[in-house]
Amino acid sequence: MVMLPRGGVAGLTLPSLLCVKKSLVCFLSTSVSMKVMSESESELEARFRTVQASLPSHVRVARAAAMFAWARDLIGREIVAHAGPLSDARLKWETAMRLYGSDAASRKLIQRMLDHVSA
Repeated sequence: MVMLPRGGVAGLTLPSLLCVKKSLVCFLSTSVSMKVMSESESELEARFRTVQASLPSHVRVARAAAMFAWARDLIGREIVAHAGPLSDARLKWETAMRLYGSDAASRKLIQRMLDHVSA
């Protein structure tokens, strides 16, 4: 049985989540048979999705939120590395622009907010 860390999953980093995924895949593949090496990735992914679907919804939501926070923080670090130090508000909206800037309406709204925050 795969055990999640005490205290929930909201604080997990992406490497931790990937480790959980790897553990689930290993658990499933070894419990089914020893022919793991011959199975295709799609079969393993299908099994992983089955286990994911069996998780309680609050765990799935917490894991998704943790992964989204990790991605958002990564984008923020990339922006700071490229543009230099920014205020928290500016960094928040620059990150939002990277995430949602492909949508014209979102881009317009985010640009208005960027115009009102200091560097």
